[in-house]
Amino acid sequence: MAKTNELFKFHGKLDNVVGFKQRGKHYYRMVGCSHSDPNTPAQQEHRAKFTYVTQLIHKIGAVYKTGYALFNPEKSQRSHFFSNLWSEAVTGNMNDGYTVDYEKVKIARGLLLPTYSMTCSVLGAQHKCSYSWTDNSGQGDAEATDKICINLYNPTKGVSMMFEDVATRAAEACQVQYSTAWAGDTVYNYIFWKKADGSCSDSILVNFFVAE
Repeated sequence: MAKTNELFKFHGKLDNVVGFKQRGKHYYRMVGCSHSDPNTPAQQEHRAKFTYVTQLIHKIGAVYKTGYALFNPEKSQRSHFFSNLWSEAVTGNMNDGYTVDYEKVKIARGLLLPTYSMTCSVLGAQHKCSYSWTDNSGQGDAEATDKICINLYNPTKGVSMMFEDVATRAAEACQVQYSTAWAGDTVYNYIFWKKADGSCSDSILVNFFVAE
């Protein structure tokens, strides 16, 4: 509320200003602004899903720094991974709960040619995953020096293990070891290929298994 000067006195409403006189003096004040309800069902749903996807990214970890390396800067890398989870992998609603289609989760995006003969054996007693594939270097942009990257995600624990540059395409085999603390938990097993310049193939879900 403000006091008017002698040259500008009025009573009543003018646009969004109200003028009035009190104790012999003239004042004016702004009319209260109306705001749209920030808690409509659609807005609540949007916030709930945003929170869920954000927490999911935190659990999976900053794999997007490698898998989306060519989408610079880092903020853009995270945004692309967020978009994949939001529009493709996460379904459901705030009332019934959200679910994740892990086959649609893409921890890496790119045009690099993958291998098409990937197999994985889980060596439960050793807490290892053993991978094998056929070297297809020379096809398209595939090269013998391309490196395999592996991510094991444990949604029960809400953590993942990331293994970068484990072996070359020419090696045709590799192994990684997962935590013994994961016994009894379901683990989702992702791989993708990466070149020296950071370009990647799309990730694939090789399999999922219950850890021993």
